[in-house]
Amino acid sequence: MSEVLLATFRCDAMVLALPVEVVLEVLGDQSLEPVPRAPGAVIGLISLRGRILAVTDVRARMGLPDGRQPDPAFYVVETGDELEVLRVDRAGEVLSVHPDQAIAVPDTTPAAIAAQLDGAFHVADQLVLVVDLKRILDAGED
Repeated sequence: MSEVLLATFRCDAMVLALPVEVVLEVLGDQSLEPVPRAPGAVIGLISLRGRILAVTDVRARMGLPDGRQPDPAFYVVETGDELEVLRVDRAGEVLSVHPDQAIAVPDTTPAAIAAQLDGAFHVADQLVLVVDLKRILDAGED
């Protein structure tokens, strides 16, 4: 099997990742338009080149306390024919991993976080948790 590329980001002390093929763009801090009575962790809307996109707060989806960072990053992701946005604490780097390096999500991972994950890798002395994009976005509709 060939190498897998992961786009990493941070939320709280965790290193999280998505497959690079679903990440179209990483943006700096954005001005959000509020959405009254928005479901779950949908925290607002942004306009990106004429398209209105929903923004999901990854911290909220993971059940983490509201600890907004001064310079969050916004990951524009593709889900089939749709574009959506994930707000994270800080952008990371692109990692190349081999599928054989995959490990199970640790049993000590809180349930609210583990429910949003698709797997994990141990890379350069850090645990990288791979986010299941469909689950984290679907959960935003709770």
